[in-house]
Amino acid sequence: MLAQKNILLSPHNSSQNFSAPPFSSQNFSAYSYHNALTEILSRDGGARVFEHFGFSVGRRYVSPFRADAKAKNFSVFADNRGHVFFKDFAAADDASGNFLTLLALYGYRDFASQLTFAARLYFLDLHERVPLTSAPSLASLVSKTQQRTTTTSSFRVTDVHTDAFSDDELKILADLSGGCITRAVLTEANAQALRSYSYEGTNTLGNIYTGSHEPRFTMVVPSADGNFYGYCYWQSSTHSTFPNHSKNFHLKRQPYTSEVKFALGFNSLRPNEPAYLVEGIKDVLILKAQGFNAFTLGGVQSRLPASVRERLVSNGNSLAILFDTDYAGVSSAQKLKDFCATNGIHAHVVTLPKLSQQQKPSDPKPQLNDVADYVTSFGVDDDLRSALTLPALLVPSSLHSMVEVPALKLQIRKHLAESPQTLNALHRLIHDHPRLYLHAPTGCGKTYTVLRHIA
Repeated sequence: MLAQKNILLSPHNSSQNFSAPPFSSQNFSAYSYHNALTEILSRDGGARVFEHFGFSVGRRYVSPFRADAKAKNFSVFADNRGHVFFKDFAAADDASGNFLTLLALYGYRDFASQLTFAARLYFLDLHERVPLTSAPSLASLVSKTQQRTTTTSSFRVTDVHTDAFSDDELKILADLSGGCITRAVLTEANAQALRSYSYEGTNTLGNIYTGSHEPRFTMVVPSADGNFYGYCYWQSSTHSTFPNHSKNFHLKRQPYTSEVKFALGFNSLRPNEPAYLVEGIKDVLILKAQGFNAFTLGGVQSRLPASVRERLVSNGNSLAILFDTDYAGVSSAQKLKDFCATNGIHAHVVTLPKLSQQQKPSDPKPQLNDVADYVTSFGVDDDLRSALTLPALLVPSSLHSMVEVPALKLQIRKHLAESPQTLNALHRLIHDHPRLYLHAPTGCGKTYTVLRHIA
């Protein structure tokens, strides 16, 4: 049901209808819609609207908009500008937004009626007020809530305009990466500066919407099925045009059909050496600029899709998990390592030196917590390179002749000439281990490599 025990549906929780305060001309100042919106955001970010319906900033609730909701997945929070948002973490992406979106979910469908309602809460007189009919009843809202289970939302990007990075953008990216991200690195990753995008969609209330944005300091890289993955790399709370000012967003021009929606660096992994899995675009670009075999699937992972697992195995890659040092990264890294252990992939968890780790949710989140933070603070120093240098994947084995002789086995699946790094590592292994068993298919170049080493 819509009404939840811990949620007030009206200021006094005593009426079946939601209504704005009565209009009294002596209490109001004249405002246009735009100025009223600016004034509301500057005063408290829309908190008074949320409080009118019984929601407090910094608390979680059982969602009032899903009839099947039980857990407290409905969160109300403020960003660093003081603007208040909500997000239902168990619902679709459109079940989030500011006080205007909240009013839309409560039945105020258009911008004019939403601003008229909100303005009365703040005692602001609009130049052009829309007469408010009686707000939807509780019964009608319950009915609409039940209908939401059969109403699907849609979103599609209709146009994307990109360009080369400007000198100012390149300078900011260099500053954010300790000088690692350059135009050449971005070109290799097929990354471009996002200049504008247009979109259209239908929300779960059945409303059709369209719009366009001109973001700043945002890049896009290709994702699956002809789509793009966007990343606002600088001051996202100010410059991001994505929902809730998020840093990352899928610019979906058509439905995804691939198992993996986004992967940067995955298709270019070198064989027979560790593959470093990181969370974000900036981190993977930094590692690739330093010659590491890195990729990202966008965010933390606790398991890998089947196609990713199959590629890692066939390519001879072990997995080096290098997530952020906050709680989400630390806990997900261990879960992913456990998952790999049961799915035939040898995995290491790599820990960034010098950075604090958030072992529990109650611990403070480290201010420095990812690869980019490390290199901008300490550079690509010996401690970092030492942490990223993993031992070769050697499996205890034995050589059988007249007697059983202990040895170490190295599995090779690709031609050694395809990877100079692997070839150099193999030379070191042959030098360091007197009994090394190379297990590789015909034509991999193992005999030539051994003879060349002996010569």
